Amino acid sequence: METLDGALEMVLKPLSGLMLVLVIVLPLIGYDICLIISKNINLKVSDILVDGVWSLNTDLQQIIQNLRLPEVFRGEDVLIWTCNLKGVFSIAEAVNKLRHEEQSVSWSRYCICETEQDSINHLLWECSFSIGIWTWICPIFKFKLPKSFDDVWKGALNNSPLVQQVWITVACIILKELWFQKNKRHFEDIKPNMHRFKCRVLKLVHEGGLRITGIKWCQNHDQEIIVRFHLGLRHSRFQCIKKCHWLPPEQGFIMFCCDGSSFGNPGSAGFGVVVKDPACQVVGTLTGGIGVASNYLAETYGVMCALELEIQWSMQSIIIVSDSKIVLA
Repeated sequence: METLDGALEMVLKPLSGLMLVLVIVLPLIGYDICLIISKNINLKVSDILVDGVWSLNTDLQQIIQNLRLPEVFRGEDVLIWTCNLKGVFSIAEAVNKLRHEEQSVSWSRYCICETEQDSINHLLWECSFSIGIWTWICPIFKFKLPKSFDDVWKGALNNSPLVQQVWITVACIILKELWFQKNKRHFEDIKPNMHRFKCRVLKLVHEGGLRITGIKWCQNHDQEIIVRFHLGLRHSRFQCIKKCHWLPPEQGFIMFCCDGSSFGNPGSAGFGVVVKDPACQVVGTLTGGIGVASNYLAETYGVMCALELEIQWSMQSIIIVSDSKIVLA
């Protein structure tokens, strides 16, 4: 134990784990504090505690004669108050020594299936619980069980926009809830429940249905998904068969049907020309790309190339057909 400076403050911590705190404050009445301190400036606890029994000198006996000293437990004492870097015994150092320290925690944990070590890859794709969830949800969409994030994103290809949005929503909800389930298992000791998990997935998809705006296709598969997740009325693009007819040119005339378009305006552009005679036979065709251009320029190129072809073939009576009134004006 360190030397007592000023008032005698002693803290004993036996091996039994019980803490004994002894604070002796010098009374301010009837004693010369400075004199007592100066006489006992180098006093140590070992000087007044011998073989587990208090052994006080005359000055200390006079001070604490009416006080009851705490009981001393057998066992070795532990030093819990040391000086700071400047050699001073401060309250901060005493508090630091008395501060409770938690035991170290081992972060090696098992997954929610309690058979394998916890890892994100095992939790989301390989755990028996997650496999059970994917095995339940994938047949609804007629998809294969995903083994990675790429499988999730690619799973809905070649399906309607509605099915794609519902699938991505369902997959993200499952991934999120699996992570939450892991945290509940580790920190709250709540074991996973398959039925409760499925009900929550269906509930969250139904609640998020207002944000799903994709267009459905007129297929039974799309309607089954809508009914399964209670998504309500969903719109589809109107499809119908329309009549169309084409009239051949008058006798002695050749018809040049011209058109042009661009992917974007401006964007990658091209044109095409179909040449027909009065017998409805295709005399010739012409196509070409003009690089990046506007839709108007593509339409113009189609008409100009038709006229060049008319000159090259030495035709006298022709009809130019185009859906661009600006070009023909």
